[in-house]
Amino acid sequence: MGSESWFGKLQGARGAHAERMQRAAGVSSVQLICHEDTWGAIDGFWLIDLPLPDEHRARVPKDRIKKRGNGTVEVTLSGASLVTLLKVTHRPRFGSYERAIARRTYQQLAKVIDAVDPDAKPGQPIPPIVLDDQLGDPAAT
Repeated sequence: MGSESWFGKLQGARGAHAERMQRAAGVSSVQLICHEDTWGAIDGFWLIDLPLPDEHRARVPKDRIKKRGNGTVEVTLSGASLVTLLKVTHRPRFGSYERAIARRTYQQLAKVIDAVDPDAKPGQPIPPIVLDDQLGDPAAT
């Protein structure tokens, strides 16, 4: 019974990831906002995880990366680059530094993509994916 439960959870996680990738494929574009150092690490995931020659990697073109100030960048991700980013952050083969960034990135990607309704009528934009955790208001505690 214990192994069935474990196997069921594994199958459920694989199904959720596959569905998430399919939803991401239907996205025209979405903004990813993060620190430029974080983007540098994320951008490097394409080089580490995908066994393709450099010229065939689906990296984000430089003209889709805009500096926002305070060291942050706004990166426009297409559906194709979003699917690739989900792939490279889902089961990363990295050290602990990269693994932490990959997991946090995947969590934020999942939150936004899971809210996408493929059957919705056009009109409401997809909110940005933000990797910028903040401390709460100290006066509220």
